[in-house]
Amino acid sequence: MKKLLILLVIITSCTPPSKTPPKGLEGTWLSVPSVEDGKINTLYQGYFMEIKPGKRIFQHGYSDSLVEENVTFTNSSIILQDSSEIHINYLGPDSLRLIFPWDNTIVTYVKLPHKESQKVTIKEENLFENEWFLLDGENKYRVDFTNDDIKILNHDKTFKFAHNIRGWGKQSAWNLMEFNGYSYLISTAFSNFEPDIYQVIELNKDTIILKIYDVWETKDFKTLKLVKSPAKSQEEHNDLKTQLTNHKFILQDYNFRSHLEEDTVYTVFIKRIHRFFKEFGINWIG
Repeated sequence: MKKLLILLVIITSCTPPSKTPPKGLEGTWLSVPSVEDGKINTLYQGYFMEIKPGKRIFQHGYSDSLVEENVTFTNSSIILQDSSEIHINYLGPDSLRLIFPWDNTIVTYVKLPHKESQKVTIKEENLFENEWFLLDGENKYRVDFTNDDIKILNHDKTFKFAHNIRGWGKQSAWNLMEFNGYSYLISTAFSNFEPDIYQVIELNKDTIILKIYDVWETKDFKTLKLVKSPAKSQEEHNDLKTQLTNHKFILQDYNFRSHLEEDTVYTVFIKRIHRFFKEFGINWIG
């Protein structure tokens, strides 16, 4: 019996790598921040990763580049082509922890897409040509999306200026992307080095339902809503048009606090004013 037990242990430990992922690993994952000893770890945050038989496909939220590599698997590791191993520290139904060999960093992933997600496509112009409010629980914030491009240092994806996406009153940037057939809103507040990634759960005429991973409180996905500002009634529209028609307007003065904030806020408010004047056919000088 002892000889049989030793033989089984040897056979198990010598099981060769396979193209078949361990049970539960196959699918799409997103790397998220983790909190350890009260400190937040955002290293490797914002990576989409898809695991398939013999493949690991990944893309960062700041990049347009999709990387596909051939891999093999054991029950405890993902083996790369150069024979280095990514250790599977934990694998659950909805979460995953990997330890990367080059720096021993533990990276936390959550399973995607969320079970409530629908395969929808958002057009960029639907965001920057309309006025939106973000509903986060009982809080409501105005969010401004613009069509003005901006590049993030050392990253290849082109973003667009925005203001107040997270309700922090800060300049920010936004972009839309798809991964494995599902849509995501990517944002950055410039003061953060890593992206915030929102899953687009549902798209209606005047509402976009989003989910973002809440690392600080629930350690789960929380629901947010982008709600389009309602259109004016025809009576209100006609009254304003009567008051404003046949006038010229000059943009005279702004009070900005910093160069970056000046660029962002100037862009946001000019777009806001331009949209309003365009609606009523008003001539203006910017």
